[in-house]
Parts: sequence; C-alpha cells; structure tokens
Amino acid sequence: MTYERLRALSIAAFLVFVAAPVFLDMRDFSFMLEKEFLVEEGKVPFPLGGLAFALAAFLGYLYSIFYKKEYKSLLSPRQVTCFIGFAVFPFLIYTILVSGLALSRVAQLLLPLLALCVLTVPQSASSQKLFAGATLFGGGAFFSVHIFFLVFSNADVFSVDHIDFSFVYGYLIYQSLVTYPAVLSLYFFCALGMFLSSRYSAVAKLVLIFYMGGVFFLLLIASRRVSILEIVGGLLIILSVTVLMSLLRNKVRISAIFMFMFLVCILPLVFYYIQGSPLYERATSSYSSGTFDSGRLAIYEAALDYFMGHPTTLFFGAGGEGAVGYHNFFLDTVYRIGLLGLLLYFCMLVYLVKKYIAFSRLSVIESSVKSAMLAVLVYLLLVQTFVNTSITQPYYALNYLAALLLVQFYLFRKRDDFPVGDQVASGVTRFYEKR
Repeated sequence: MTYERLRALSIAAFLVFVAAPVFLDMRDFSFMLEKEFLVEEGKVPFPLGGLAFALAAFLGYLYSIFYKKEYKSLLSPRQVTCFIGFAVFPFLIYTILVSGLALSRVAQLLLPLLALCVLTVPQSASSQKLFAGATLFGGGAFFSVHIFFLVFSNADVFSVDHIDFSFVYGYLIYQSLVTYPAVLSLYFFCALGMFLSSRYSAVAKLVLIFYMGGVFFLLLIASRRVSILEIVGGLLIILSVTVLMSLLRNKVRISAIFMFMFLVCILPLVFYYIQGSPLYERATSSYSSGTFDSGRLAIYEAALDYFMGHPTTLFFGAGGEGAVGYHNFFLDTVYRIGLLGLLLYFCMLVYLVKKYIAFSRLSVIESSVKSAMLAVLVYLLLVQTFVNTSITQPYYALNYLAALLLVQFYLFRKRDDFPVGDQVASGVTRFYEKR
C-alpha cells in the first residue's frame, strides 16, 4: 500500500462519521445519550461528525501544503490567515460587542465559512471514490440501524408517530424532526447522483437503489412536509435539466428519453407506496385544514412588523435575548445581528463563493447530470433557508458541505452525461446492429 493511499485512508476514516446524528455535550465532551424527548437545558450539543469533519479538513489542508500534487486547497495558508484576521475577527468583535450575541451562536454562523476556508480536494480518482464511499457508507450505516429499529419494534411501521421516530433503541436522535430529515434529503440525492454516475459498478448501483429506498422510507416516517418540496422539487429539477440540455444541443438523447420514461413510470408507484404513510396523512390533513405552512406566513408577517417597530434591532440586532424563532434563516439572523451584521456575513460568504467558483470551474458544464445535481443542492439550501434555520446548525451545515464536495468533485467523471441511460441505450443499439 502506497503512502498516498494511507493518507487518503486517514481522511476517509473521519468522513465515515460525518452523517451520523450523534452529538456531544461540549461542556464535558460526553455523549448526549438522552432518553427523554426534551433535552435538558444548559447542554451545548455539537455533532460528533462536526469534529470528524474538522479533523478530516485539517488533515486534507495539511496534505495540500506538503503534497501539492495530491491535494488542492481553496485558499492558501496566507489567504486563510488574511481572511481570519481581516474578516472573521472583526465580525466576531461586532457580533459579541455590538449585537450581544453569545459566542456559541457566533460559532454556528462562522463554522460553515471556516470549513469552506480549508476546503481541500484530492486529485486522484481513487481517493475521490474512497471519500465518496466513506461518506455515504457512514450515513447508510446509521440509517440502516434506524430502519431496523423502526421495523422490528413496531407491528405497523406506518403507525409510528414523531416521538417514536425520534428514538433508536431508547436513545434520542437530537434534532430528529428538523435537521435530521433535511440531512436525509441531502443523502438521497447524493446516492441518486452516484447511481447516475459512470464511475461505479452495477453492483454498487444495486446497493444504491436500496440506499435511496431506505432514506425515502425514513422521510415518510419523519412526516416533515418540507421533505415533499425537497424530493419532488429535486426530481423535477433533474427532469427539467434533462429536457433543457437536449434542447440546447438541438437533439434529443436516447438517455434523456430513458430518464423521462423512468420518472414517469416510477412516480405512480411512489405515490401508491406513500399512501397511508405518516407523511401523506399529515400533508393531506394539514392541506385540508389550511395549515400546510404551519403558520409560517403569519410568523414572517409578525417578524416584519416587529422590525419596523424596533429599528435598533433591525440594524444592529438584539443578540439571542428574547429570540422567538422565526423559522427563517434571514429573519433569525437579522434579529440576532441586524442588517449590518448580515451584510458583513454575506460579504465574507460572497468572497468564499467566488473563490469556490474559480476553484471548481463551475462555469464549465462538464456533464448534464452533474449540473442537475448541483442545481438540486442549491434548491435544497434555499428551501432550508426559507422554512428553517438548519443552515446555522453544525450538523446540517457540515453535511451540506460534504454533499457539495461529493457532487462537485467525487461522484462524476469529466464527461458523465446521464450514463445510466446511455449504457442502456447503447446496449439496445448494439442488439439491433447485430441483427
């Protein structure tokens, strides 16, 4: 085994833990093994995957300094130092001294930016596949344990309520009804992207079918209505990109036809399967009662009225004092750090996004399926931003970065173009040519 392979394995060993919703209490670094649905006040939860992701990112960045041919990083050490000194540190001073925000809340805002700072990508295809496999395997292992518990501990699994869903063998899944389902949606589409990639074998694709089925099953039991928007919207984006790419090329690919036929055939089966599930029952009952939005529009209206009557809070924030929770990233952030703080935050984010675009060369469309998956990730982020504040939760933020790395760098070849459909289509063509 080569040293390059050992270095890749040292990173992959940490990536296995990223998707697991296992949390530590940062007061004493003990595991949060809660047996009650309501968590005791005063605890400082932080995902074990967050520490694992940080260690993986640190090792990758270290390797990018000493083994530049093997790993490439988004920012150089000098750029990272300047970014922290001239952007992160002033933002930290403003949020604590001016807005009065608690340090733990500031850390939630800065963690995704700091993780993006040290983003590092291996150059070899074998390391990329290893990282993708380790990330999806770790998530799949926990998801499987959760499914087995639900199936074998309930006579009718579709009768499981949100309380039962939140526990695995008597222990609470922290943020089981908000962040955990959002992460499940991320991994559903990561698995779908791997399934559509030509990098992986037929056996791997068969496993991925069960993987996606298991994740979809958990989403049905979780009964989060926003999951309907995420899954249906994501699939429609993939279908739209298929059609759009065909039109732009002025020709209809056989693979696009296969993809369209697959989605048309599978949707009625999916609809039949979900009837009677907790998600279907909750969605239909809330729609008929006119509460499908859970009162969020009224909450947003109340937030705007509050800001209009409190201009100091609007511009400078009120920290976390008396925060009511607006179920919206922008409104919650404005309440805590004000418009000025939000502007500073987005200036840092825009800088990193520009660097990321140059780093990943997003302006060059390498494949239709990759473009579709990137569009789906953007859509999922927008959904979570407007209906929840998952983006500020370390568990979701780090898994979103992991999903972004998978789709952008690890899952696809440079010229993947709906390869599953192409493989089937080429087989049909060869059959008729032989005849």
